[in-house]
Formats: sequence, structure tokens, C-alpha cells
Amino acid sequence: MKRNKLLTGFLVLGMGLSLVACSSNEPETKVAEEKKIEETKAIEEKEEKVKEEKKEEEKAKAAEEEKEKDSTIISYANKKVRVTLPKDLTSFHTPAREISRYSYMEESNVLGYSLYAKDRTFTIHFSIGTDGWDSAEAASISHNKVCKDESKMYEPCTVGEYSGYKYVVSSDKSIEYHYVLDYLVDGQDVVLTIREELRNDDDTSLLEPFLLDVVHNLKIELIGE
Repeated sequence: MKRNKLLTGFLVLGMGLSLVACSSNEPETKVAEEKKIEETKAIEEKEEKVKEEKKEEEKAKAAEEEKEKDSTIISYANKKVRVTLPKDLTSFHTPAREISRYSYMEESNVLGYSLYAKDRTFTIHFSIGTDGWDSAEAASISHNKVCKDESKMYEPCTVGEYSGYKYVVSSDKSIEYHYVLDYLVDGQDVVLTIREELRNDDDTSLLEPFLLDVVHNLKIELIGE
């Protein structure tokens, strides 16, 4: 009987210890599971972050490629300046009348465009360069001194916010505007020389907006004296 009691006591003690062991293991298991969940969540967040960063990189790369495409230029340089213009005319100018096509010109000291009307009624030829004179006034005086045709002598003018000089040559089929304009670059005056011709049309209102759009999108860098 005493032996049975002793045995029962051991059994009860064993069960108690077993329960204590189970109860003590339960928080550890829960902590381990929570840690595993947190680790999984951290991995997922990291993967999501990597995906987002990759997406942003691709977006930035696409934007850079588009920017590079848009910034394709035509240019020339001489001893004093480097002149550049967007090659894509339609990126900065919308003609008042429909055109079927345009072309660009890139030479050693002149940049330009030609616009052709969709209805074949008009053509515009435009060229722009720089002059070595210190001001548009000095350039006009020099020209007028040697010009024997009074109709081709420069007279004062303004084009938008730019001041300078111009003369006009007209015929039955075309009208030409010749300009010298003052254009400030880093506080220094650069003289622009511009020729704008309209053929087979008399709607000269097309010309000044085009001229201003070109001049506003022109980039001139001083590279020497």
C-alpha cells in the first residue's frame, strides 16, 4: 500500500514536471513563430523595396533616354561661341498653319530650318548665326557704309524683347527679312544674324512667332575672346 502511494506520488510529480515543461516551452515556441513571421515580413518588404527601386531606376533611365532624344541638337562653333538648337523643330514650335514636313540645316557658321506647307502654298526658310561685331548697331553701321542699295540698308527694329536692325527684300514670289539682333550671354552682347524668307505666300504673320521660338530655344555658350 505504501509502495503504491509512493508510485502514485512519483507519477503525479512526473505529470506535474511534464506540464511545467510544456508550459515553459509554449512561450518559446510562440516567440520563435513570431520571429519567423517578422523575418518573413522583413524579407518580403526588402524584396518589395528592391522591386520599387528597380522600377524607379527603369523609370529614370526611360526619362533620361527621352531627354537625350529631345535634346538632340544641331550646332556650330567658332572662336567665340558655340551655338546649339534642338534638332526637332516640333519640340518647340507649332506653326500657325499646317506643314507637311520640315528639314534642318547645320553648317560651319549657320543653323536653320525649312518648313513646307501641307497644301503646298508656302515655304519658310530660316537661318541664324552670329556676327563678330560688339553690337547690332556696329554691325548695321558697317553694313550700311558699303551698301549701295538703299532698300537693303538696316533700320532700327525690335523683335519681341530683342532690339536690333533689319532690312526687307521683296519680290513677286518671296519676301526676306534680314536681322542683326543684340543677344546677351553672361552679360556679354552676342550679335545674332538672321535671315527669314517666306515664299509663295504673303502671310508674314507666320514669321515673327517662328523667329521668337527659335531665339528663345537657342543656346549660346561663350568659349573664347
